[in-house]
This record gives sequence, C-alpha cells and structure tokens, in this order.
Amino acid sequence: MRKRRHSEESTLHHPGVRLLAWPDNHRRCEPAGGRRTQAAGGAIQPHRQAHAVRIRGTVQDDFNRAGGTNRLTPLNFLTGSAATVGPYFLYGVLKDISYNYGFDADYAFGTQVTLFAEYSRDNYHKRMITRNRNPVSAPVTILTCTGCDSANNDWESVAREPVDIYTVGVDTYFGKKAYFTTNYSLSAGKGNVFSRPLGDPTITTGPNQFALIGTNSATNYPETANRNHELVVVFRYKLTERLAPKIEYHYQQ
Repeated sequence: MRKRRHSEESTLHHPGVRLLAWPDNHRRCEPAGGRRTQAAGGAIQPHRQAHAVRIRGTVQDDFNRAGGTNRLTPLNFLTGSAATVGPYFLYGVLKDISYNYGFDADYAFGTQVTLFAEYSRDNYHKRMITRNRNPVSAPVTILTCTGCDSANNDWESVAREPVDIYTVGVDTYFGKKAYFTTNYSLSAGKGNVFSRPLGDPTITTGPNQFALIGTNSATNYPETANRNHELVVVFRYKLTERLAPKIEYHYQQ
C-alpha cells in the first residue's frame, strides 16, 4: 500500500488527521451492464514519529440488466414461488464484485531508520449462470430431444476468492547520500466455486428433462490455495545531484 496514490484529498480540521475520500461514481460499462466504484481512506499522525493510513474500496459490475444485448424477459425456467433464483437475462457472468480494505503504519526512529508494516484484504466475488447443452443428431432436433437444450438445466456458480497481503520492512538512511530498504511480504489466498442446479429435478421425460445428474451434476469445485513469499532489498547511493545508481534484488517463492 505504500505505492498507492490518492486522486482526491480533503483535510479535516483536526491536528494530525487527514481524510482521503472519493465520491460514489456510477458509469455504464456496456449497453447491458453497469459499474459502481467507491473508494475512501483516512490518515492519522498522532505525533511526528508515527503515521498510519487506512483505505477501502470497491468495484461492482452488474451485467444482469434486461434489454440491450440481453433478453427483455427472464430466462428462468422456474418462476414465481417455485423460482430457485432471482430473474436473470443472460448467460455467463451476471455480477463481478471486488472490494478491499487495509492499513499501513510506520514509526521513525530519529531521521535515519523507519519501520513500517502493511496489511490489505482483497475479496473477489463473481456470479455466473450456465446452461447444460447436449449435441443432437438427425432426425432429432434441439427442440425435440430429451433435455438437450432446456432452461431446466441451467445452473449457477458463485466464485469467491479472498486474498490477504502482509508486509513488514525497514528504511535506513546513511547520511544524505546512501539509502537502504528491505521488506518481506506474504500473499495468501484461496478460491472456492460453489455450484447448484436451478431447474426442477422431478421432470424426468420430454424436452425439459432434468439432466444435471451423475457426471453432469452441478457440484462445488475443490478449494484452491496459494501462498507467495517475496523478499525485496534496495540500495541507492547518490553520487551527484542528478545521478543516484540503485541496486534492487527480489526473491519470490
């Protein structure tokens, strides 16, 4: 988060406290979708040696809109009190939502050494609707086959992926010419995809036969996990006012 840049800043009338804020924005991202973004942050400096910043933000894409490139009427097979999900007007991604929050803090030991720590949490959420289709061969058509192309075989998937990022480090200045910094970061995330059928499993014959059974079942995917470790070391030396060579090393695992 030390690399984040805030595009709009307003100052509170309180010593050592600043509020970084962005207005709630809405814009169309395509004919059948809408995007909502929001971000805010705050900084506090209780005294000269300590400083802390907190941020949060979200980006929300909603493609489930009637009309445009989508259907004007819902695609649901089950409606009313029998509906297993709210109305949807397209197949594929209906909503794509991400939000994050975090903070960083640093403490200066005089003018030469500064310790810093950071934490952020990113959450990704995606909702999708898919239809199970089976190929046909003559004389059967897609309209007369048993469960080959029916909204009764639609299924929903929800993907969730939280990511936690931790960073600690130290900045060291040697007089006015030399600068040395090192930091360690850990990124830990896991992913889940939850799936479920949206149709009526009691329909066992005809064009709307329920086919999401056996190997075609709408089941949850196995959980995935990843961890990334990174160590960064940077040394810079100021030779002249305009020349300051830098050596930087990154190690990832």
